[in-house]
Amino acid sequence: MAIVFPIHALLLIVGQVSADDAALAKLATIQSTTAKGERQRQIVQSFERQIVQICDWHFVPRDAFAADLRSQDATVTDEGIDEAYRKLLAEVETVQAEQRKLLTYLIDRYEVQAIYVEGLTDRDMPIFEAIARTLRKADKRDGETWLQFGVAGQLYVEGKLRHSSNTKKYH
Repeated sequence: MAIVFPIHALLLIVGQVSADDAALAKLATIQSTTAKGERQRQIVQSFERQIVQICDWHFVPRDAFAADLRSQDATVTDEGIDEAYRKLLAEVETVQAEQRKLLTYLIDRYEVQAIYVEGLTDRDMPIFEAIARTLRKADKRDGETWLQFGVAGQLYVEGKLRHSSNTKKYH
């Protein structure tokens, strides 16, 4: 049985992000910003820290994926499910590769040290830590468990991030 953290977005708190950061613009497609108009842009740029939200395309265990497909189409075959699941895993890998480039850049350029994973609660942290220890010991960097752990978890396993057990101060 897979343990699934319902990851919908990754939140980062960074120092001032330069508006003319060409390298960042190449790595990320900005979908929206709360700064509209020159006055709001000036206000946002005056903040000491900014929050960056990265939407996620998360891993789904095969059993849950198959159940969802069958609920939509009772005639779907096991082969059809397998093919659709392979496509999903390929999409997750592609999105995670893009997220890894972006997050690694933000870590290096803006000294991001922690990423707050939406849906990961303080209650889940012992499970998260146990999976991280297992992945470190196994030294395995591929497969469904690695995908399931997501890019933030992967970077944590690799020692590039820390986690914060005190997330309440950010709410």
